[in-house]
Amino acid sequence: MQHARREVAEGERFFEFRLDYLPDRIRASRRYSNSSRSIRTPASWHCRRHQNKGKFNGSIEEQVRILEKAIDAGAKAVDVEIESAET
Repeated sequence: MQHARREVAEGERFFEFRLDYLPDRIRASRRYSNSSRSIRTPASWHCRRHQNKGKFNGSIEEQVRILEKAIDAGAKAVDVEIESAET
């Protein structure tokens, strides 16, 4: 969140959050979504699997559950890589 605040102060207009890099994925999504910054600076949430150069080592089903939880926590947009969507 500190990094996001700095980026907003410097004029950033869109964020891309990588849930596969965050230790407390859903809490981060909820905190950002509930902050006033999310209105000014929209964000998309991603959870990249290890096979797609990410840090998430779970199954596709687990990946989808994480993204669904992010949506439930207030994320307005999530991204699923084509390789996961095709299976």
